[in-house]
Amino acid sequence: MSKEKLIQTNKVLKLSIQGYELLDKKAFILKKEIDDLKDRRLKTKESINDLLKTISEDFVLSSINMGLNNIKTLTKDIEVDNSFEMLKTSIMGIEVNIVKWQKQDTVIKGLYNHENLYKTVSNMEDLKELLILLAMLEDSIKKLGTAFRKTRVRVNALKNIVIPRNEKLAKSLKERIEEQDKERYFYFGVI
Repeated sequence: MSKEKLIQTNKVLKLSIQGYELLDKKAFILKKEIDDLKDRRLKTKESINDLLKTISEDFVLSSINMGLNNIKTLTKDIEVDNSFEMLKTSIMGIEVNIVKWQKQDTVIKGLYNHENLYKTVSNMEDLKELLILLAMLEDSIKKLGTAFRKTRVRVNALKNIVIPRNEKLAKSLKERIEEQDKERYFYFGVI
């Protein structure tokens, strides 16, 4: 019976080690993906800040040149664009959202005659695209971060609890079997 238990314990130990190695690789890949997404998020935030500065400057120039009432009149026909759809993709088994959105050229009568206002409206479309990207990145970082923490907990549990416990059990079973074999050898040697 002890030999069967030793064989079973060795199988569990082998599977635990394999599981540890796989989960450790998964955690490494998740961490790398999170770091890449954080870099993209930082670049996107910088682009948003630069674009906001440009939009603000162009809008100030437009409002000085045209007046706010004229701007309001020209831009009231801009339609709200809700032409995006949410898709899902998987990164290491973690479902993250992807937004599919087609940038549309905003056409407003009389806007082409006002260069700063046209640039402002055009830049706002670019800003929308960057904000959608930023939202996707934030969501992905959050979901992957949660999965990374769970994976690290499992890795640490295998490394610090399960594997040492099974190694200790296998060692004690092996010692018990060796002692039983010595007793049998001595017993049969006496007879």
